[in-house]
Amino acid sequence: MQASDVLEGGILAGNTRPSRQIGRDPGEIRPRILEAAEGIAGLGAELDATPAQLCIAFTLTHPATATVLFGARGMKQLTDNIAALDVLERVGAERLRSLMEPFWADRDAVDPEGP
Repeated sequence: MQASDVLEGGILAGNTRPSRQIGRDPGEIRPRILEAAEGIAGLGAELDATPAQLCIAFTLTHPATATVLFGARGMKQLTDNIAALDVLERVGAERLRSLMEPFWADRDAVDPEGP
C-alpha cells in the first residue's frame, strides 16, 4: 500500500490554510481534519515530535504500507520528516496507533474496505 497525502496538503502539519488544491474531501470531513490538526499538534508536543512526524510515523504502523509520500520544500523539512522513523521506534507502533485513534476524521465517512 502507498500512503499519499498523509499531511492533508499540509493541514496536519500546521498549515491550516493551504494555497494549493489538496485531495478530494470524501464525506466533507475537512472541518474534522482541521480539528484533528490541533489535537495532533498537542500530542506531538507531549511526545517531542512534530505533527508531520506523527502523521508519517502513523502511516508506517500499518503492516501493508510499502511507501509513504510526503512533500518537502527543503532539506530541513526532509530530514524532519525522515525523523518520523525515530518517533515510530521511540513510541512504538501499537501505542502510536492508539494515541492517534481519536483523530480518525473519516471514520464514519469512508469504508476502509472500499468498493
